[in-house]
Amino acid sequence: MAKSETYINFIVDELLKGNVKHKEVLALCGTKWQLSQRSFNRYWNTANERYKNELQALNEAKQAIHTETEMNTTRANVLSKIQAKEILTTIAQKEQSKSTEKIQAIKALADLEGWNEGKVGEIKGIQFVTFEPQNIQGSEPD
Repeated sequence: MAKSETYINFIVDELLKGNVKHKEVLALCGTKWQLSQRSFNRYWNTANERYKNELQALNEAKQAIHTETEMNTTRANVLSKIQAKEILTTIAQKEQSKSTEKIQAIKALADLEGWNEGKVGEIKGIQFVTFEPQNIQGSEPD
């Protein structure tokens, strides 16, 4: 490993430890290696870029884990359509269920299955006009 990489890695390690003050890290490097202010500044800037990239990668990984955990929790808490149908069917068929509970379960099943979408006698797209017969001139109602 080149000396510059050693310096940069040392600075990145210090940043990761929470030592983010320029002067403090410069003092540590000055006691360990005899670096000029100008050289240290170059290494400091490079190390800060790497540090930012590492933090960004860590935050993205944490966000991905958090998002996956939330999605799994949501999936676990939501009933599937089949599970809902099974529960509603059980309620509708139980003898211990009140009649109002049975009716509500059947209505919910009807909504899930789409039983109410095409009612008998209903034709979609066609309107029926009702009219009342009127007296025609010269004729009298019965």
